[in-house]
Amino acid sequence: MRRVVLAGLAACMLFAVGAWAVRLLVTAAGPAISEGVAARLALHKVAQEHPELKGFVVVRAHYEPVPWTVRDSRGRMQFSESKSGCPLMMVQLPSWFCPPAAVWAVELTAPPQGQWVHYEGFFLVDAKTGGIGSESFGSSS
Repeated sequence: MRRVVLAGLAACMLFAVGAWAVRLLVTAAGPAISEGVAARLALHKVAQEHPELKGFVVVRAHYEPVPWTVRDSRGRMQFSESKSGCPLMMVQLPSWFCPPAAVWAVELTAPPQGQWVHYEGFFLVDAKTGGIGSESFGSSS
């Protein structure tokens, strides 16, 4: 009985490691959408949500193949993956078995308008689908 349980656990672990390795290989192959497409998607999103603001430009766009944490051009953390794990059959695996999906991190800024001097936006664009997974927007005087 002990051998059967150990064999089952070993098979689950091999499957999990294999799935993890395949995900890393697919991620390492590079993004399905280009940096330019990701930047246009972020610009379109900010134009939809803040049509009163004009002149947004891309400050920086960079590819994050496994975005556990994502920082902006000033080194400030903008996003941190915090899931506790992922399910596999009836077992909850540690989070390092299921890395987050690759993203383009797109940082935007706009010139002074109205009462505010500085506008900035930060968007995580899914590198495979182009969906906006996370966003932040701020203004200051």
